[in-house]
Amino acid sequence: MILAMIFDMLDGRAARILGADSRFGAQLDSLADLVSFGVAPAIIMYSWTLNKLGDNGWIAALIFCAASAVRLARFNVQAARDEGATNVRPYFTGLPTPAAACMMLLPLLVSFQWDGTLEDHPGISVAILIVTSIMMVSTLPTPSIKYMKLQRRHRVLAALAFAILATLLIVWTWTTLTGILLIYIVSIPFAIFDARRYKHLP
Repeated sequence: MILAMIFDMLDGRAARILGADSRFGAQLDSLADLVSFGVAPAIIMYSWTLNKLGDNGWIAALIFCAASAVRLARFNVQAARDEGATNVRPYFTGLPTPAAACMMLLPLLVSFQWDGTLEDHPGISVAILIVTSIMMVSTLPTPSIKYMKLQRRHRVLAALAFAILATLLIVWTWTTLTGILLIYIVSIPFAIFDARRYKHLP
């Protein structure tokens, strides 16, 4: 899933550079996203803890998959109508599926670092599943890293920060991923507040 997220950030840029971007490719990309960030995390969480709930665990996993499908379908429609995230309005509508998949797996990431019993309780997973599913199909504005502006004078600092982040991911993989995810979650309320500035912009 981590590799899928990396390629998800690169495939669109590669297609545009090669002149191979098309609506067919956009649909295929969303289908791949549904498998990578909808079906895969649901199966992982079911195998890890939701199976303790029996059939209810499968129902919960299917709810997450369905919410992912709805989110991606809306994204495709918005992209076709030029209503998605842009340089002027750098926000997605609803929680993106890669972010939702990460949030879904947060208890699992925590279990890799601490020997507790709370994080693997199925109730915790179901609660996070419900929250992420609602956020995916909601109209809440969420940050779009793709269109975040980076001024030229900050590029050296950004490159240095990226190198530090890559090092941390290699040395302390799960702790770093957890930290990145928590920072993203905290940024969502700020995105909602900041998005009001773009409400009346074309």
